[in-house]
Amino acid sequence: MVANAVEVNSERPATYGPERTIRFFLEYSAPHPLWFWFDYPDLAALQLPADLAHRLQRWSVYWDSTFHWDDGWPAGTPEQWWEEEESRLPRDVAITLGSDFVIEVDGQYVHSTKDAGSPTSAAAVHALIDAEVAERQRLSGSIAAGAQYDVVAGDTSYRAWLADRQSEEPPIQ
Repeated sequence: MVANAVEVNSERPATYGPERTIRFFLEYSAPHPLWFWFDYPDLAALQLPADLAHRLQRWSVYWDSTFHWDDGWPAGTPEQWWEEEESRLPRDVAITLGSDFVIEVDGQYVHSTKDAGSPTSAAAVHALIDAEVAERQRLSGSIAAGAQYDVVAGDTSYRAWLADRQSEEPPIQ
């Protein structure tokens, strides 16, 4: 389906890999709904136009403060502006970032067929992605060369955790 230079498909177009796919979904306490394959970026880093950034934040904050995971919406439905924004925001993000990216939302893939509405925003997103790809290549190269790294989640070092666990369990014979 093509409307106003935006295509919506039920499958990700083959030209967009995961690094060019931006997931659009809500998460409690997240100030915006844009997620990358490698990270949840700070909205300012995306350099979106101020009005679009504000709309993304307002939409997310309303959901976060109103929707309850167990009970749903109070009185059964969100405000009309929220529902309207839900249908417009993925399209507006796609138009802003241009044809280099695809927005995945609710099993649909939305992408612009034109150049970026905001070249500054598109360049910022490219820079974030390029930096992550370069860092992953650097780490892969150093691991291939024999470097070892601690995996840390929260305050837990998994190297220390494994060492503790190995000292508690008898060796396998």
